[in-house]
Order: sequence, then C-alpha cells, then structure tokens
Amino acid sequence: QRGAAPKNRLAIQGQSPAGSPDLRLSLALQTRNAASVASNQLLAASATYARPLGAGLAQLRWDAQHYQSHNTNHFQDQGLSLNYQFVPLPAPCLWRVGVASTAQTYAASTNLDGRYTQARLEGSCKHPDRAETHWALGAGQDRAASSQRPGGDKKRRDWTLRHDRPIGKATTQAWVKQTQLNDAEQFSPLLGDLVSRSTRTDWGVGAWWPLSAQWKLGFDVESTSQKSSNVMLNIKNLSIYGGLRWTGP
Repeated sequence: QRGAAPKNRLAIQGQSPAGSPDLRLSLALQTRNAASVASNQLLAASATYARPLGAGLAQLRWDAQHYQSHNTNHFQDQGLSLNYQFVPLPAPCLWRVGVASTAQTYAASTNLDGRYTQARLEGSCKHPDRAETHWALGAGQDRAASSQRPGGDKKRRDWTLRHDRPIGKATTQAWVKQTQLNDAEQFSPLLGDLVSRSTRTDWGVGAWWPLSAQWKLGFDVESTSQKSSNVMLNIKNLSIYGGLRWTGP
C-alpha cells in the first residue's frame, strides 16, 4: 500500500578492551510505522568471539532476530556460525569462509518452521580512493520441521554486492542482493503439481552529507521485487527515505 511511513533505527556496538578475549556485541532495533499492515518492528542481536588461528582469525558467532507487526509476533530465528577470516596474498582484500545453522520459527504459522544450514564465502576490499567493496556468496538448504510445510524443503542460493564511496564530503552507498529459492515439493494440492521457483532481488542507493562531526543528513532508496512461478509469492515495492543520522564515538 502506498503512503508515508517514518522509519527509526537504533544500533549499538561494543568490543572487549585490548588484552582481554576478543568479544564483540551488537544490538539493533528498527521500527516502521504506517497506517496499514506495513507497520513493524525488528530486533536483531549478535555476539562474536574471535581468536587468532594460524595466519587468520577464527570467529564463533551467535545471531538472533525477532520480527513483529502490530504487536503480534510473526517470526524469529537464532543460530550459530563458524567463520575463518584471512588475507590471501598478494590480494589486498579480507576474505571470510564459514558455515552456519539457523533455526527459523513462525509464531502464527508453525508449519513454516525450519532449519537453514548454509556455507558462505565473503570478502571486502579497500581502494586507494577510500572506497570499499563488499561481496558475499552463499548456498544451503532449509529443511522443513513439519511435513505439512508448503513446498517442503527448500534450496537457497544468494549473492550480495555493496560499494561505499566518498564523493566530496558526501558518503555514498550502492548495493544489490539476489536470492534464489527452489522448493522440493508442490506448494499446495489446490495448485496441482506447481513447485515454486522464486528469485528475489533487493537493491538500494544512498547518500549522506556531514552536518557536524556526528550528524549527517541524507537519503536512502530501497527496492524489493520477487518473481516466482507461484504468483502468490510475487512482490514489488519501492521506498524512499530522507532523514538524519547520529553516530556516537
């Protein structure tokens, strides 16, 4: 549904002092308020323990998300991932390989519950002009917790590309992510032998200008579209946000 919707985001990050075990914590809360059913809240938290291993850094990470709309819980997940971060010579980039397992729970539709297990390869590169490029590839399988889940088990592949670049005093970002989701079984007996094959594409651009050492003024444009062999799963939306950002020390 079209209309205005203010979006607020609060993010806090912390890291243990030098000389102690490397523990990193993060917490983020995002709210979007609208007159329609699009109002929602998303809470995300993570904790990462890292230690040197060989020529790189081994990381054990816990992640959790909780999503609700109009004060009704809809979705939550939590999982563990094991990653290894290293710098391959002679490339001036940081790479990370890892495996992860995440339990997904749908409070209002328990037949959708499942566990997603995946392998990922990620990288980031810093350029001489202070720009940064980040990318990621992932593949895995979402195993259904119930034999009644529409589509049964699902295979998933995704890739992400993001580029941050300073232009004058402004900080600009551009990113795109594509996810392919293939069901193993028919979606519903009511739709005959239809097996869902879906491709979702998310992209965004943004630009932010400094007003002071901690305040920035700018805008973000975000888009999501999904095309599927099952027309009930098609999605298309576009959002444009303008606002202020404050970043603490």
